[in-house]
Amino acid sequence: QKNDKGMRMRYFGTGETFLFKFKEGSTFAKYEWVKKEESDSDDDENQKKVTKDRAKELFMSGDNTMVTIGGGGGTAIYLDENLRFGQTEKCETFENDLLCSDRDFTVNSIEVFGFNDISW
Repeated sequence: QKNDKGMRMRYFGTGETFLFKFKEGSTFAKYEWVKKEESDSDDDENQKKVTKDRAKELFMSGDNTMVTIGGGGGTAIYLDENLRFGQTEKCETFENDLLCSDRDFTVNSIEVFGFNDISW
């Protein structure tokens, strides 16, 4: 995929990436990675599927102007360079619903978790 300036975006992450959405009450929806399909065929139909499967591996991307999670047909979460405004869309990576009631939203707070040493 390319950003709004026509530059190719670099994606990173693994199939352990997921999204979640709080619902009314104390329930939530979890959207896990929609694994890509394996195929040994080399025909044109398979090439179309390979292109579509790439969208299923667009976990995260970021640069000094934005942060995105998910891709292919839309971005599950997009945050602007100031981490103030965002958008949510359905995407092929997680096959998620919109994560809030409106497509555009204002960020109130952000929590970030990092693990330096996860040796068990």
